[in-house]
Order: sequence, then C-alpha cells, then structure tokens
Amino acid sequence: MRPILNEMSLEGQYSDIDEFVEAGLKPLLKILKMFGQFNFELQKKTDLWQKRATKTQTLHDIIKVRHFSAGQRFKLLLHKITNAPPFWDTDPKQNTDDQYLCDNYDVSGTSIAEACARDEDLLSFWGSKFSSEQIKVKKNQVDEFNLKNFVRAEGLLDWAYQTERISFDQFVIGKFVGSRLDFSRLLPDYGFDSLHNSEYQSFLDSFCMFVSLDWAEIHKHSGLKYREFHDRRFSGSAYGKTYKFNVSVKMRCHGFREGDKFVVLALERDHKLSDSG
Repeated sequence: MRPILNEMSLEGQYSDIDEFVEAGLKPLLKILKMFGQFNFELQKKTDLWQKRATKTQTLHDIIKVRHFSAGQRFKLLLHKITNAPPFWDTDPKQNTDDQYLCDNYDVSGTSIAEACARDEDLLSFWGSKFSSEQIKVKKNQVDEFNLKNFVRAEGLLDWAYQTERISFDQFVIGKFVGSRLDFSRLLPDYGFDSLHNSEYQSFLDSFCMFVSLDWAEIHKHSGLKYREFHDRRFSGSAYGKTYKFNVSVKMRCHGFREGDKFVVLALERDHKLSDSG
C-alpha cells in the first residue's frame, strides 16, 4: 500500500504555527507511525514544501523558524515529509490530457488526480475542503472515483483491519498504543497467534472495557474480576506478582501493573493456566 499525501488539504487554514502543530501535524504523526508499523509507504508531490499551512507561512517557512515551540521533532517530521522520497510526480501516472474534477474544482495534476490514476488512497491534513474521509472525483465528466481519505489514525486503523491489510495483533497494538494496556512484552507462546479467529472480538471487547475504566473501577468491576494470578510461571517476566482479568467464562488476560499501565504477558483461551492459579 502506497498512500499519497494530499497537498490540496493545505490551504492556509491554520491560524498560526501552534494550531498547525496541534490540529495538523500531531494527527498526521499518529498516522505516519502506523504507516511505519504496517510497512505502508507514503508518496507525495515534490512541491509540497510550497504549500501554505497558515495564511502567510508555507511548510518551508515553518521549517526555517528558529524557535519552534512544539519541539525539534516536529521540525524533523516536516523536513522528512517535504524532502524524503518517494515523489509520485517524478513518474506520474495521470495523463495530462485528462481532466479531474472534485466538487467542481479542477484537481488535475494534483495528488487527488494521481490517487485516481494509481488506485491509491489519500492522507490529508485536517480542516480543509479536501479533508473529508471520502473524496469524490470525476474524470473527463465520465469516470467516477470515490477515494478513501485518511485524516484520523483511528479511521486508518479500522479500515486497514476491516479490509485485511493488517492482522488482528497489528490492529490491537495500534488501537491501544499509549493506553493503559501495553502489549510490548507479550510472551511468544501466549500471544495473538494462539487465539482462534472466533475469539478475537471477545478479547477486543474486554480490552476496550479495561481501558475505559480507571484503576479503582477495574478492581471492583464484576465482569473483569481483576485479581492476582497465584501460579508463579510469569513472575520472572513481571519481577513479582502477576494478575489476570476475565475476557469470557474461560478466556483470561494475564500481566502485571507498571505505574498506570497493565503490561500484558499472556492471552489465555482455554482456562488451563487458570486451573492452576
């Protein structure tokens, strides 16, 4: 998958650099992190650096700002987006004789038209007239295209899973990154590969419930039944006691608390672990 960054979604809509970072760059960064995780490659146009983020400042102007209140990492992100290949317009697939219209705007020669020609999806900045999640385009007043346009990381994640671009484990890890659940130390023998497809939704529902509650609510929730796992088989990985919570009548999630997070160590589908603790 090689989505195309939609330069038409930058039209000076942000009031200042701070708003651009909060409403434009931060959501984009979340999506780009997922692209890296899923091995998606982002294409863009070579003159992206000329597009205006605010009424008076292009992306290039913002990169040149000496004091960047949002931090250096956003400068580096902007520099990478505008300067790192691949650039689709070094080998365009759209024919210069074709006309592409989007809501009566001529978008010929843009990334929107190129997405049609390449049968690719778009990635857009929030807040412009080209930031809707579906973009309809008509080519030569005959052919119609309905492009998927990603403006939120959640939308990308749901779509990628529903269309089987990513696996269940990629979906879960992406969905709960930064949440109370940490899957980075899941033990190989008790990971997502041990589950059956029919069990995915139960685990997903349980994870969603877990992150929606605070710790006081987790401890007293009658469905989760959060409690200590008395078998010591995972204690080495947890440097101490481990705990579990219910996914279903038989299924459990095992791990340990580290600060505000619950580090998941094992997914149990048949209650055999819990039989001994």
